[in-house]
Amino acid sequence: MVTLSDLPNLADFQQPSSSNPTRLIKALNQIESASTRQESDDAHHALLFATGNNHEGSYYPVILIVLPLLEKMLQDGSEWAQVTILEVLTDLCGSFHSDVGFEFFQLPMTGTLESLEIMLKKSVSLLIPVAQSIAEGDHNLTSQPAHEVLGSEVQ
Repeated sequence: MVTLSDLPNLADFQQPSSSNPTRLIKALNQIESASTRQESDDAHHALLFATGNNHEGSYYPVILIVLPLLEKMLQDGSEWAQVTILEVLTDLCGSFHSDVGFEFFQLPMTGTLESLEIMLKKSVSLLIPVAQSIAEGDHNLTSQPAHEVLGSEVQ
């Protein structure tokens, strides 16, 4: 179960005005506990709204601190959690973009200004070995979403 202490420096990473840390934690816990297609879809949409605007296809800098948690769930989570994460990653790296005004992000430690889209894709590219392993597995449920992540524009 994800808690607020799992989200370091949340104040340094802007999130949508319609979201808050509680909503983000709830979305992550929904992913972790998903056990049906409907629960997976609900968790998918909840995370995309907690980190951006799902209807507009946009994300905020908060997505950067969520990715390490998604990586852990992708490695250790249930098949439905993996499906949810792989589908979220496909959206983020495919048709989604940084929200207007958040195209660049100032790194807290260095103060360097970086493209949020490039930072997201670099972070997601680190998950490629996990997605590759899932794609090569014999699980019908996760194979298709893993192939979609591998085919998206991650790099």
